[in-house]
Amino acid sequence: MNSSTTRFWQATVPEERPEWSEERFRQASSYWQSKILLTALRLDVFTTLADQALSAATLAERLGAAERGLTILLDALVALGLLVKQEHCYANTPFASVALDRTKPSFCGYMPLLDAHCWELWGRMEDTIRGGTNPAQDAVFHADALGTELLLRGLHADALRLAPALAARLDLGRRRRLLDLGGGAGTYAIVFCQANPGLTAVLFDLPGPLALAQSVISAAGLLDRITLTAGDFRTDALPRGFDLVLLSNVLHGQSAETNRRLLGEVYGALEPGGGLVVRDVLMAADRTGPTFGALFAVNLLLHSAAGRCYTLSEVGDWLARAGFRDPQVLEADAVLRAVK
Repeated sequence: MNSSTTRFWQATVPEERPEWSEERFRQASSYWQSKILLTALRLDVFTTLADQALSAATLAERLGAAERGLTILLDALVALGLLVKQEHCYANTPFASVALDRTKPSFCGYMPLLDAHCWELWGRMEDTIRGGTNPAQDAVFHADALGTELLLRGLHADALRLAPALAARLDLGRRRRLLDLGGGAGTYAIVFCQANPGLTAVLFDLPGPLALAQSVISAAGLLDRITLTAGDFRTDALPRGFDLVLLSNVLHGQSAETNRRLLGEVYGALEPGGGLVVRDVLMAADRTGPTFGALFAVNLLLHSAAGRCYTLSEVGDWLARAGFRDPQVLEADAVLRAVK
């Protein structure tokens, strides 16, 4: 590895992990709380209770549920601190009102709803690990329309929180043409264009994600600056002539071989001096940290026949092989950039 790459590698501080106890073990090994919360989200309990307190009978009528079972569920949600109960009526806590009402822009339930949608897939984890595969792998973005929409909306919510800071850090003022590869709902392209009035973008993704992106970009009033191009970056040639390429949450869904080839294609799509920004879950050398990444890798095992969370070292090697120089970590375990 050449000297220009050596500064890419940084010593990482070992992640502190809490000590295990019998109580923590019981909490981690029981899915009671998860299923109670996910069921409430799928029933739209928190949305139906928006800004009002309702009795179990009224709520059951509005949700089309049996009063006895719903009452038991509501009491459990009170015990978990997500609802409050006064006399015989239930209401959202401040957190549930802000974060779990899907009519609010601050709704953070799309990823949990995706988990609920994939509940049975997790139930077959033993078979997946024993056999190495399962019939539902690679369904998202291809055969599972509801799963695709939930994932994209969840990523959109995350990007609304993360993209402004990244746009400011990248100093986009001198960039003119962005390729957002596998850009999903187009959130990063939108925020980057809003941060730099001179920037235009091409969003390159499968037809399913582009259908959602069309509405999101239209609502932002940026259809004149963001072009939607349908294609599969695993097999199709990429458009050319960009001075910035963004790969957000792309690498972990592909095999190492596909990623090596893709980064070579990205190199060819960039003009000399152009920049690449990679945002992903980047692992330590032993793949046990960050903790979220190690757990997310199990999720990928269920959803992808070839994907996984890759190490910083692996991604750095692919960049060097493709010809990129001056790699730099912008956010530990999450964001790096390099130059053509």
